[in-house]
Amino acid sequence: MNWLKLIRIEAKNFLKLSVFSLVLLFGLLVMLSKLAGGISTISTDTSLLSFYFLLLVISSSYATVFLLLVNVDKEKINKVYHRYFVAPLKPHILFALKLLPLIFSSFLITLACVLILHSKFSTIKFPLVILSILDAFIFIVGVYLLFFAWELIVKNVTLVFAVRFVLVYVFSYFPSFLLRNGVSANTLIYGLVIFSILVFIAGIYFISHINTEKVVLS
Repeated sequence: MNWLKLIRIEAKNFLKLSVFSLVLLFGLLVMLSKLAGGISTISTDTSLLSFYFLLLVISSSYATVFLLLVNVDKEKINKVYHRYFVAPLKPHILFALKLLPLIFSSFLITLACVLILHSKFSTIKFPLVILSILDAFIFIVGVYLLFFAWELIVKNVTLVFAVRFVLVYVFSYFPSFLLRNGVSANTLIYGLVIFSILVFIAGIYFISHINTEKVVLS
């Protein structure tokens, strides 16, 4: 089996199905630039600006996952994933090949977000930029694995979409809500990093414990 050929096929399918989502993500970059410019003038507190920097990176990375997972929804409705269990390759390898273009695209867009944010938050130190990139990467991988594993076994795709939609607001407002209610910016920074690590671990666990029967019956 030609691995490069499989990757090219998945990448081609991804681009074919994701044109609209990618256009929306370009709009996200424009909005992010304006939003970051406004936030950077609110305070001179380094820890507070560092928190908002990391929060915007994580929120932006989740936005990319949210939009690009629409492809997974379409293929689930068309029962594409049932075929993975009768293919010559192991299902987990096929899952990885399926998610690779999604993860790569989300990470590239998130990198662009980091560059935009860093240009607006001039006081942010380089170590935090690197931490944000690494944190965003494991978060992206973890979220893709979690939702993909869930979508494989659930019958109601609309339910999965609804949860993803609600989480847009959770990621956008809940950390800021905690900040307004007395939780320190440094604590929230550590919390975001730990949360991303837990999401990554959970994603690895659930994708590696997929129940074949549930996928076929869903």
